[in-house]
Amino acid sequence: MRCDRVWGVWSDRFPQSVCWAHSGRVVGYCGGVESNDQQERGWAKPGVGLPVAHLLALAPLDVWLRLLGKVSGVHARYWPRLAFVLFTSFVGTVSTVHERLLLALYFWLPVGRARLARHKPEVIVILGYYRSGTTHLHNLMSCDRGMVTARWYQCLAGQGFWLGWTVLRVLLVPFLGRTRPQDSVGFGPEWPGADDFALATWGGCSSIAGRYVFPSAWDDWKRWHHLEDLDEAQVATWRRLTKRFVFKITRGAGDRVVVLKTPSHTARVAELDRLFAGRVRFVHLVRDPGAVIDSNVRMMHALRGHLLEDAPDVQTLRTRVVEEYAATEQRCAEALEEIEPDRWVRVRFKDLRSDPMGTLGTIYDGLGIEFGDTTKKEMRAYLGSLGSYSAQREAIDLGEEDEQERRVCALPSRASRWSTRPARCRGHGAVRSPAWRSR
Repeated sequence: MRCDRVWGVWSDRFPQSVCWAHSGRVVGYCGGVESNDQQERGWAKPGVGLPVAHLLALAPLDVWLRLLGKVSGVHARYWPRLAFVLFTSFVGTVSTVHERLLLALYFWLPVGRARLARHKPEVIVILGYYRSGTTHLHNLMSCDRGMVTARWYQCLAGQGFWLGWTVLRVLLVPFLGRTRPQDSVGFGPEWPGADDFALATWGGCSSIAGRYVFPSAWDDWKRWHHLEDLDEAQVATWRRLTKRFVFKITRGAGDRVVVLKTPSHTARVAELDRLFAGRVRFVHLVRDPGAVIDSNVRMMHALRGHLLEDAPDVQTLRTRVVEEYAATEQRCAEALEEIEPDRWVRVRFKDLRSDPMGTLGTIYDGLGIEFGDTTKKEMRAYLGSLGSYSAQREAIDLGEEDEQERRVCALPSRASRWSTRPARCRGHGAVRSPAWRSR
């Protein structure tokens, strides 16, 4: 199964709610009227913010009220979108409120706290900044029957559990597109999902709201990306919800290894290592910095239909990406160097694309996991189902490369460690822990 599209738009049902092209030029967006300059740049402001199947659509009402409380208001032209979001939030609230209350009570009781404390799964975390190719690796590793990962119907309503997730899995099908807005990668309720969305919808413990909903509040929301500048209670909430979400998705999974993937985890290596008490291993996927930066700007352009306010100018967005990308990868590299070498491996995205099975063999060998025949067969079947990959290349303004970006892309240590060196495996010959079962 392929799965990285983390949201859907009603592009099939409401084509006016997303950008479309005519003769290679952007001519419409959310009902707005564009000038020629706006057409060239592709970042026109919307006339009316029409409803979309919002990426936080199923977050409960209390989460949305807290989110709205962080901004000064929503402009009237975005009210139709906000009204639909609050309607879907009501659906998500009603579908999950019973389990949410019962689980809160269960984890408050001594028996629940004790069971959660005893829950110590083996975990693999896929690292890599946004648009580094982590979805492709996540989808491949989810083919391994010895591993369990969150699915999108779980991530888009992290506050739910068995009954709520069952209901929402059915309800989501008509509203989720088959491919992501920014490329041809597929998406659906049953596909592997990014667990950061679960924390965003469950408790607002994510930078997602600042990226794709209220970018004017970015300075506040970006703290959740690296878990810095948060107060003790906020960090404790992130830890609690992360552990509880992992507990929920592993019910009925036996001793299968948990695979987590979300780009923000790249900045949280040390915290994840503490949270899972060293029972965690990491796969760091790296890609050429220039390609990552351009692709992130394109992604923000493709997802601007989820905003509840006007987007910042493209140069501001690009600068944010460059700063966060550089800090994230630097933080990740430093944290990994403090971890035993047989618990992490770094590979290049271009190697994963050109030789997926060979690169997967490097990953499995580096993590001390047997790369069994059944797993190989499932992964080859998945690769054979992909067809051709076609990333959208709409002619839009991507902003200008500034001096900071040139330093980030040209820094010798960055180029040698993260972009151009051969795929590296730290840990060949490692002794496999009994908990990491052969498959």
